[in-house]
Amino acid sequence: GNFGVGIYIVIGSLVAIDHLGGAPAWGLIVGSAALGGVLGGFVAYRIRPSHPVAMAFAIWTLCALPPFALIRPFPLPVVMATALLFGGSILVGNTLFDTAMQQEVEPGRLARVASIDLLLSLCLMPAGQVLAGPISGSIGVEATLVLAGTLMCVPNFLVLVFVPEVRSVRRRATEPDREPEPALSAF
Repeated sequence: GNFGVGIYIVIGSLVAIDHLGGAPAWGLIVGSAALGGVLGGFVAYRIRPSHPVAMAFAIWTLCALPPFALIRPFPLPVVMATALLFGGSILVGNTLFDTAMQQEVEPGRLARVASIDLLLSLCLMPAGQVLAGPISGSIGVEATLVLAGTLMCVPNFLVLVFVPEVRSVRRRATEPDREPEPALSAF
């Protein structure tokens, strides 16, 4: 998925500049993704799905919306809405996945497992950024956006469907469900 994200970052900015109003439009799109991340934080704070890893992979499929919205660009507000969902789905999915990882991986190995997961996830994004130009030069901007969206959606969907362990991880209740206390209650 992150290879596709890298492609989207490069090609999305190009489409925004050429068809949606320039750099200010790309700034609004990226800002919408950031706002989606903030709102996703509030959602992640509240939800407690019984199958958090499966939910994470399902939510990550929404990341494909912005590149698909840019193929024949939808109006800027629509693209901004897809970017908002993109940012929110990344944050909610990552929170669910990381929480499940803390639950399932023994504490003595958690740091190594988390660092390997992060390394493998993040090294693909710069690769997508580097190759976005040559790929779009070969197959065109629209096909490159289709590729980016497909890479952001299909692998997550395939893992969800074909890896039973993803669906078998269940949230363990360590204490009775109760309303979380506000983080800033001491102030």
